[in-house]
Amino acid sequence: MAAELFVDTGPWVALADEDDRYHARAASAFSRLLTEYQRLVTTNLVAAECYLLLRLGLGHGPAVAFLDHLRASPRIERAAPLRTWTMKRRGSCAATGTRASAIPTP
Repeated sequence: MAAELFVDTGPWVALADEDDRYHARAASAFSRLLTEYQRLVTTNLVAAECYLLLRLGLGHGPAVAFLDHLRASPRIERAAPLRTWTMKRRGSCAATGTRASAIPTP
């Protein structure tokens, strides 16, 4: 089992929004990632961006629920942006900023 994987905004939003066109792929990918990696890493900047997108798209409740889930999970680490930049340079990144980059395309 690999130690950690950085997850950017797109996959989190797709996972949280059941109406997102990539939701099913995101749910499947996250199930797999949680068996392949000890920890998923993101940043406060990514969490804030997800909150904003979910708040605008789904409302306050789902956006706060997303933040609560991030905070409560022992397998999700919110790291400093510089550390995650280093992870991206190593290739330990589930997404590179595009909405569906962590989700395999058909």
